[in-house]
Amino acid sequence: MLIAIRERAKGWLAWLIVGAIALTFTVTGVYSYVSGPPASEVAEVAGVPITRDAVERLYQQQRRQLEQLFGGQLDPRLFDDRQLRREALQNLIDQALLRHYVAKQGFRISDATLAEYIRSQPFFQVDGRFSSEQYHALLRSEGLTPEAFEARLRVEQMLAQAQQGLYESAFVTEPEVKRLLELQWQQRELAYLTVPVTAFADEIEIPDDEVRAYYERNQDLFLRPEQLRLAYLELAPEVLAAEVAIDDDEVRRRYEEIKDVRYRSGGQRQVRHILLTVPAGADAQEDERIRQRLEEMRQQILAGEATFEELAQAHSEDPGAARTGGNLGLVGPGDMVPEFEQAAFALQQGELSEPVRTEFGWHLIEVTAIEPEQVLPFAEVEAELRQELIDQQVARLVMERANRLADLAYEHPDELETAAEALGLEIRQTDWFGREGAEDGFAANPEVVRAAFSEDVLVLQRNSQLLELGPNHYAVVRLLEHQSAEPRPFEEVQAEARQQLERQRMAEQAQALGTELLAKARAGEPLEALAEDGKVQLAQPGFVGRDAEEVPVAVLRTAFQLPKPDEGETSVGSTLLGDGSYVVVAVSGVRTADVDEEQARQEAEQVASQLRVVEGESALRGLMALLRAQGDVKIHEDRL
Repeated sequence: MLIAIRERAKGWLAWLIVGAIALTFTVTGVYSYVSGPPASEVAEVAGVPITRDAVERLYQQQRRQLEQLFGGQLDPRLFDDRQLRREALQNLIDQALLRHYVAKQGFRISDATLAEYIRSQPFFQVDGRFSSEQYHALLRSEGLTPEAFEARLRVEQMLAQAQQGLYESAFVTEPEVKRLLELQWQQRELAYLTVPVTAFADEIEIPDDEVRAYYERNQDLFLRPEQLRLAYLELAPEVLAAEVAIDDDEVRRRYEEIKDVRYRSGGQRQVRHILLTVPAGADAQEDERIRQRLEEMRQQILAGEATFEELAQAHSEDPGAARTGGNLGLVGPGDMVPEFEQAAFALQQGELSEPVRTEFGWHLIEVTAIEPEQVLPFAEVEAELRQELIDQQVARLVMERANRLADLAYEHPDELETAAEALGLEIRQTDWFGREGAEDGFAANPEVVRAAFSEDVLVLQRNSQLLELGPNHYAVVRLLEHQSAEPRPFEEVQAEARQQLERQRMAEQAQALGTELLAKARAGEPLEALAEDGKVQLAQPGFVGRDAEEVPVAVLRTAFQLPKPDEGETSVGSTLLGDGSYVVVAVSGVRTADVDEEQARQEAEQVASQLRVVEGESALRGLMALLRAQGDVKIHEDRL
């Protein structure tokens, strides 16, 4: 009931703080899609623009994911950057379509819900309680306003609300859950032979001329890394801070505007209530009867015939509060509906109200404690407010010039001089660096490195998109010089080439012997007999599950891919380990592991939840297909 009451709250404090939660969203927010002048728009969804900057940011995120997948060795020649940008644009279009859908369907996130969510976030808490100072510090670090935070959070929460509805509507049958659990709990009786590459180390002798020939055939394996130098324009808060001046009167005005919501503390009241609800459609006579019943309880309390706690537990129709004797905790201005708040704040400590009518029914209210109010004096917060105002103006300046920089760099893709002159910026240069980036300085930023080796900059030799290097920190880069990767001299890498060739020869020997052993095992010869060869190693772990830590992952994967053996028979397969060692895998039995009842119940719930997510994602894909087919989408091909 407390949450329901607070749903209707419209207090200043809730309005001011709700936007801060957007700090938790690290993906591109709603304002990223609509910021920037018309020239930067590359698409529209239901009249809402999507900008080049938004596409570029998401594209860079996708590039980072690919780099992580390939161990940071992403070769731009292997990937179609234009296609990746197309995919980024389509993702943004899909997000915009979904935002339009949830808005059209009437999804709503109330002020009170946002406020409750923010108060619960640990980022904004100090010693377990919401801290206004912490909130504003984080806000300043991002250079954003409460309004922007609030708008973004509302959108994100509505999207989550819509997706959650799809997931919760997903239907999963018990046979589906049972089948997956049986597979999850399955164990296989396993034995395997390993032919290690090291077993052939003493047998490999390679003449120098073969090493040289290997080097000549595989020069790509012995490359000196490519390097490049960049020219760049940079916008940073510290550069523009000197242009901003805040006078004393402005700081004082800001203090007077926000002191009541930001620097006033206390004034909250510990409140408890007894609620009697009024049925829908009740007439005036019924409403009065309920009020009278509550008045009788009030008289019982005043006469000492019953305590507030006893009556709340026995009669209150707010089940959450009733269990604690009607306690609602600490409430402040804006936390409750107006009628409830007016009555509560008119009471003194220990005082009992008359019956109070709200949209929820009739309440009997008691204030059990009052926190004294206090306001931080101007002198204690003057420096903080001055810096906050400076940061806000600097953030606005940075954004204005960043948008201008993005447009000029796009309109003049072959040079930076025009943008530098228009914005009063200095064209700077980096030292040489490779794909790992520089150790420090401008080229140590991962965003700079990714842009430097992108198709636009490295191959097409155009200006980069506007790069976001940090809070209120932007740049545009272009290529100055590039040194391609080239083979290192044979004399420098001779030992390395010999080692690689030896490893290759040992792996070939291991695979040859392993193939022979595999054929014998499939012919029915037991692994124990095959293990008599001194070059192989036998392991017999017995029955193991899919997560057995003592068995190599590649061996486990092969074991659970083999067909279930017939009674008295063995299924045999093979795999290679990462170092080239060859493994013969034999499965002689299959069973389901013993699981206690409580574990089975918990895992069944987990599996059912996972299946519902899968079904929910399928439903979401279907919805997105429908929205794409029916959506009002315009793509400006000439601006891509």
